[in-house]
Amino acid sequence: MTQDIKQRLQKELDELETELRVHLPKEIKRALEFGDLRENAEYRAALDRQNVVKARIAQLRQRLSEISSIDKSRVPRDRVAYGSTVVLYDAERDEEVTYRLVTAEESNPQE
Repeated sequence: MTQDIKQRLQKELDELETELRVHLPKEIKRALEFGDLRENAEYRAALDRQNVVKARIAQLRQRLSEISSIDKSRVPRDRVAYGSTVVLYDAERDEEVTYRLVTAEESNPQE
């Protein structure tokens, strides 16, 4: 499962890096041609998008680093940790509830 997550995050990272290096510079250049930067909404929007993309790229790189450091063989088997399936008893509803501990990217609250 970790490999799927890495691939998905890497794909998003690659797309954002292409946007940052290829598409946004073109948008900024085109917006600069409109002239007066004080009233240039296109220019401001392109710069704002550039900042958002840079921030997301930093987040993705950090998250990929964290996920890459997960070594499932070193996860303790004698206590609850990443990858564990936990069965709890809900006394209020008089039933067992099963949870599997996953990363945020693997999370699916509906399941």
